[in-house]
Amino acid sequence: MMNDLLEEMPRAGSPEDRGSADRYYYRRYSPHYYEYPFGKGESPRIEEDRMTPEQIALYKKGWDNEDERKEFDYEEFIIEDEEEEIEND
Repeated sequence: MMNDLLEEMPRAGSPEDRGSADRYYYRRYSPHYYEYPFGKGESPRIEEDRMTPEQIALYKKGWDNEDERKEFDYEEFIIEDEEEEIEND
């Protein structure tokens, strides 16, 4: 069961993974991926103009199928800003 789930997950840095991550973090649609191995800051970023139609389709698949979004706590920033204004007055 766990192996099936792992097989369904896109490889980190892959076009599908990057599309999903961009959507999750509210980043703009910008097809790209990272060459393997991904994660140590050493992987070159491959932009859309160097991607195959299949890779672009995988990015779009990741983008289209990501139904969760990162929840940011904006109130924390607002409260801190208001406190700074009060201190500066």
